[in-house]
Formats: sequence, C-alpha cells, structure tokens
Amino acid sequence: MSEIVILSPCSEKLKIIFNPQWLKILKILAKEKLNVTAINEQIDIPQNLLSYHLKVLEEHHFIKGERAGKSVVYHNSNNLTFKNNKMKINLNCCELSF
Repeated sequence: MSEIVILSPCSEKLKIIFNPQWLKILKILAKEKLNVTAINEQIDIPQNLLSYHLKVLEEHHFIKGERAGKSVVYHNSNNLTFKNNKMKINLNCCELSF
C-alpha cells in the first residue's frame, strides 16, 4: 500500500508564487524594504487590492510588515532571498530558484 502525502500547506504557497501580481510584489520586496505607497509606484494597481495582496503574502510568511511611524514598511522574510538576479524561495517543503 502506498503512503498518502498531504501537501496542502506547500500547495497553498505554490499557488501564491504562481500569481503574477504576488510574484511581482515578492520580487520587489526581495530587493528592498518599502511602504505601500512605494510598492504601489512600481505596481500600478488600486491600493486596496495591493493591501489585500500584502496581507496574503504576510499571512503565508513570505513578507513581514513593520510599523514605521504612521506607515508600515514591508520586507522579505527569511524564506525569500535575492542574489545575482535570482530569487530563491524556501517553502519549508522545497526550495525554488528562478
């Protein structure tokens, strides 16, 4: 009998990576810390939609938000690195580089 492997936490994270808007945000935040206004200057989408995207990425531990005065500055988590124009994402079940 074969063993059944449940991949739901990993599959949820993979869905995030394959969303073009979320991937674009991850690439931006892999390079520098930015607030919502600065991120929005690089991604032309409504701010409420951007806030939703950031919330999802933070809930799945891809990014972290830290209060800086009246705004929140977002940056990559330890699961995300960017070196030599390559992004590496650790999903805790596998690692992806691209």
